[in-house]
Amino acid sequence: MRAQVNGRAGVVSQPLYAQVRERLLARIIGKEWSQGQLLPNEFDLAREFGVSIGTIRKAVEGLEAAKIVVRKQGRGTFVSRDSAVSATEPVSWFADIGIDLESARTTTLAIEQRVATQPERIGLELEPNKTVIVIHRRRSFAGDARVLDRVALPQQVFFDLDPKDPLPGNLYEFYGDYFGVRAVKCREQILVVAASADVAQLLDLEVGAPVLRIERLSHSAAGEPVEWRESFCVLPKGLSFVGAC
Repeated sequence: MRAQVNGRAGVVSQPLYAQVRERLLARIIGKEWSQGQLLPNEFDLAREFGVSIGTIRKAVEGLEAAKIVVRKQGRGTFVSRDSAVSATEPVSWFADIGIDLESARTTTLAIEQRVATQPERIGLELEPNKTVIVIHRRRSFAGDARVLDRVALPQQVFFDLDPKDPLPGNLYEFYGDYFGVRAVKCREQILVVAASADVAQLLDLEVGAPVLRIERLSHSAAGEPVEWRESFCVLPKGLSFVGAC
């Protein structure tokens, strides 16, 4: 950065883009835009600050280089998230299942688009024959396969999710950062069931072994259903219910 010098006062002044960058940074630090939140588009910022679009872009590039914001092509610019965010979301929001999330390793088994099943359609409040995007994955903790997830998303909301793109372990952070969809409320039903042949094979269990079946329906702040999920979890030795999401 090349500073400009005011000869009369002997004061070093920053270029205009650097001044804008510092003002944007101050607003982020002041929590006007929280972690993961989408910033106003560059044209709106240019009008607000009374500068050219080129100046705004250069200011944002400086914030991006410092990893304060992150740009998502076709989606906009978001405030970066704290690196302390968990690499995976909790298996259950309501039950302590005794799993160390820090040891998580998530494998995406398949991503498909298909017509919603009846439970998915009812949960997501979809019309008949509506399409969902379904993510199948397995989560291992401390090297042991412990959880299978089947995650159904309304295609009309997540329409540009590319099945070829790799998915991060924490899907809820992904929904917010890439789609601007925040899952803030959920309802869960937890049952003990017998493992089917498919579940037993993927979790290295005997067919019929007891597993937890966790059905979760998540909603946005506006109350719209955004995710229907069915998870099968290796049965822990004890459960304690700890609160709500």
